[in-house]
Amino acid sequence: MTESILSTPEGHTIKLGDKEYKLSPLNLNVMMAIEEEFNCSFSEFGKLLQSGEIKEVTSTAKVLLILLKENHPEVSLAEIGKVITLDNFEVFGDAIGQTLMGAKYIEFKTTALAKKKRVRK
Repeated sequence: MTESILSTPEGHTIKLGDKEYKLSPLNLNVMMAIEEEFNCSFSEFGKLLQSGEIKEVTSTAKVLLILLKENHPEVSLAEIGKVITLDNFEVFGDAIGQTLMGAKYIEFKTTALAKKKRVRK
């Protein structure tokens, strides 16, 4: 299983634009903030994310904001929107999905990519 960049207690540093930011590790505060933001339990959020029932772009930006807020309270959703582009969006989406769902996300992503290839043929 691939280790998530967010799975260590100290969190990790990511680069957005020309600045580096330290992410909060996945902890109880992060899980509570996700529940509050999306008005569902943390486990329900993972299922909604996996099923595609919530907006992928919006949820990625909001979860990234939650992960940044502890160490960078000055960061806004608008700032995140400016520096995440189509070129780097998938990196952040994958990191968040893998963190929230662990190995299930890798399986989901592999299945989704296989389905996409079949549709394109």
